[in-house]
Parts: sequence; structure tokens; C-alpha cells
Amino acid sequence: MLRFSLYTNKDISLSDLRIALIESLIARKRRDRLILRIEDANTPKDSVRKEQEAQEIIKKFAINFEQIIYQSEHIGRYQHLAIKLLENKKAFLCTCELDNNCYKNCKDNIDTKSIGDIKEKKIPFSIRLNRAKEDIVFKDSIKGDISISPDEIGEFVIFKSDSTPSSDFACAIDDMIEGIDLVIQEDRDMIKSAREIHIWQSLGFDKNIEYAHIPTLLNKNKTELSIPIKELLEEGFLPDAIINNLLSIGIKRDKKIFTLPDALEWFKLEEISLKPVFFDKKELQYLNKEHLRRIDNLTLSKIFGFADADIGKLAKIYLDESITIKNLEGRIREIFAPKRCRDVDKERIRELSKLILSAPMFDSFEDFKNYLIDKSKIQEDELLKILSQLITGRDDSSKLEEIYDCIKPYITEIAKCQP
Repeated sequence: MLRFSLYTNKDISLSDLRIALIESLIARKRRDRLILRIEDANTPKDSVRKEQEAQEIIKKFAINFEQIIYQSEHIGRYQHLAIKLLENKKAFLCTCELDNNCYKNCKDNIDTKSIGDIKEKKIPFSIRLNRAKEDIVFKDSIKGDISISPDEIGEFVIFKSDSTPSSDFACAIDDMIEGIDLVIQEDRDMIKSAREIHIWQSLGFDKNIEYAHIPTLLNKNKTELSIPIKELLEEGFLPDAIINNLLSIGIKRDKKIFTLPDALEWFKLEEISLKPVFFDKKELQYLNKEHLRRIDNLTLSKIFGFADADIGKLAKIYLDESITIKNLEGRIREIFAPKRCRDVDKERIRELSKLILSAPMFDSFEDFKNYLIDKSKIQEDELLKILSQLITGRDDSSKLEEIYDCIKPYITEIAKCQP
């Protein structure tokens, strides 16, 4: 069984989604269960909205979970096992408010008598796990044998001074109790993995859980990527294009353009590259354009509020200049909006608009154009410029024939001037 952790106090990022997609593929290939774990044990209740928003985002990427588990519902589980570690002298109370190492040596200085004093005076304290006595060694499905020293692991906090478990402790306990047998994380979580193993060993849990650490997704400047998925969706990138992009980074694949079901056929965890991996937005833009090109015209039109394949065809005319849904929608709305007709040619534009509104329907652009030339007595080059403004809101008439072929049933609606 696999699990994907969702943090209620932060937006789901590209890196998070990359992990979820890989886990989803492995679960499907193994016919295994994938559960969604909500890490809400130490987050405010008002973060529920963000968690629900994140779940809605995940649904857009065809990732299905067998079960949803909330850590806030299992605080007693974590408290019980933390106390057990204290009783077995595998953990100790700490009044330090520092990082992962207990610099004040609380383990040796806080005895039974001082514990009572701490409680009486209500001094804030945390619970730390004893330092590991030897290296934590485990096998990684991608990187091979891994060894993490006790100094790297430290005497880390398992229960915080606000009486909530640390993420390391809560996740380790959940993995142990829920029967997780494969954990996929980024390189940056290697210490977290070692700490989880140290927690299990301290509790006497001896089952081997498989780990796979994939290279951390980086920006071009080699810093960790933190782009929210919500931001890309709002820009107008398709879920299929984002999937295609994330499953192309450092992963051997059969073809450049693919969907999640395609990836199921060739994806192999062990073939993920060990080299540093980088997110390139230009590559995502290219993939988005290609996926937009592959959507059938009727489906594409529905994204813009129509149910007309010709509108989908119209959108594709602009793919060379507008590579997101948001940009394409802007171009279509511009075509259907009443035109300003207020520049130096406003009288001629208004005259042509009136002529179009009373004209018969022409199937071909050539017949439509010749009719307007004949009725208006405007030279062809000038007429095309004015017609382009009336239809597209712009001067460029190079695609006018293609555009007319898509919008001719709407021409009397489109070729209107603002009041």
C-alpha cells in the first residue's frame, strides 16, 4: 500500500503532484491501494478550506485514492506511543526551543524530580527521541544502499510543546499501523526517512518498508521548486499537459506527447534518473499547445462556454500565439465582443458593420468579401483591414478567411460596433 501526504497549511505544488502521479502509476501497476493522508494534526481548523481546495485540484489529474485519513483523528495514537517511548527510556523530555539537537543536554539533566517541577511550573517542553546508536541503513529502490549517521538524524522532536506530534513521528506511526509498504519521497526527505526508520526501531517494529527517493525538482537556478499547481491551472495550463511535463522530467519514456494512461504502459520506478532534474516552463508551454491541438474541437469549445466544434476550430487557429486556455479564451471573447469603432476610420467601420448586419449569409469568404467590396466601394486592401477590426478587433487580416469559416453563423453578432 502507498500513501500521499497532503499538508493543510500549504498549497499543493508541482513537486507534490509529481510524487502523487508517480505513486498513482505504481499503485495501478501493482493493483495496490493508494491512500490520501491529511497532515492536519498541528494545523488550525481554518485550514480546512485549503485542504478541500487541494483535494479538488488533485481530482483534476485523475488520481484516485482508496481512503482518506486525517491525522487529527489519531492524536491519542501518537500520544500513547510517545509515552511508551518515554517509559522505555527511548525518548526524553526537553525544555530547549532549539533545532534538531538538544544542546542543553536535557536527557542527562532532567530527572524524575525535575519532571514534576516542569509540570508544576508549566514550563513548555517537548519530547525528543534518543539519538540512534548506529547508522540507519536501508535500501532505496532507485539509489541503492543508503546510510545515514546518528549525527545527521539528531535528537529530534517527536512531540512538540503544543502537545501535537511532529510530522516525522505522526507519519512514521501511521505508516507502521496502516501497513504502508512503499514510501516515495524526494531526495530532500532522506533524513526524514531515516528518522521514521529510527522511530520504528525504537518501538520494536521490524517490518521492512520499501523506500524510493527521486531527485528533488529544481528551478533553473538550482533552487527547490515551489510553484503551486493552482497557479498553473489559473494561467490556463491543461492537467494533461502538466502530467506530461512532470512525468517527462528525468523519466525514460516511449514518446514525447502522452497522457497518464499512456504512461501506465511504460513507467518503471527503477528507471527514474539519479541526475538533478529541472522544471522548464517553456517545455510546459510547448506541451500545453500540443495537448490543446489534440483535443477534439467540440470538447475544446465547451471549455469556452460553447457547444460548437467550429469554436474549437477557431481557438486552434490561435495556437501559435496563445498557448493557454486563458489566452485562447481572451482571443475568442475579443472576437465576440462589440468593437470600439472609434479610430480614424470609425465612419467606414460603422458603415461596413451596418452592411454586414443586413447582408445575406455567404458560405465562402471570397463571396462574402466580394459582396462587401461591391456594396461599399472600398478597395480590397482597405476593406480587409476594416473587416479584420470588425471581426477580430485587430488589424491583422492574414487569418481572416480561416476565422470567417469558423464564425460565419455568428457574423451578425460579431460584426457589431459598441453603442
